[in-house]
Amino acid sequence: MKIDGYDKAFQLEKLHFCKLIEIKVDLYGDIKKILLVASYHTPIDYFVALHEEGLFFMLNDVLCIFDPVTLEITQKAIISPLGTMFEVHPFGKDYILYGEIEIYRVSKNLKEIWSFSGADIFVRCGSNEPAFKMKNDRICLYDFLGNYYEIDYNGNLITEILNEYL
Repeated sequence: MKIDGYDKAFQLEKLHFCKLIEIKVDLYGDIKKILLVASYHTPIDYFVALHEEGLFFMLNDVLCIFDPVTLEITQKAIISPLGTMFEVHPFGKDYILYGEIEIYRVSKNLKEIWSFSGADIFVRCGSNEPAFKMKNDRICLYDFLGNYYEIDYNGNLITEILNEYL
């Protein structure tokens, strides 16, 4: 797809309700402008991570590997979250994806390794503390109901403390 003012454009979202993301690639002083047409729910601050072949993009439910040298998307996969995806975090050669309803671990080849869901959305009610925290050996999660979960990096539930006031 070619759009005036851009060296390359990728339409990754077909709906009318989308977000336009402009990326500038500076390769040895040669600046190229790229336009991504992505899901409106793409988190602008936390959608990209380094990848051994370029950049990993989490455009809500669309995962991509972007090669900044060739300006091409070299791999693409779709995940099926029920809610909005919030953040991508590198984990070794894999990625941990923090979403409203699911936590995913995805390989460098964009294959889903596992996903985990709680009883409600992973957003804390009445607190400014984070609902998602990665530690050395586990991921700590709170849901909107006040339940607490710990999962290991293989997606196994280690701890579950249900809010007794419900």
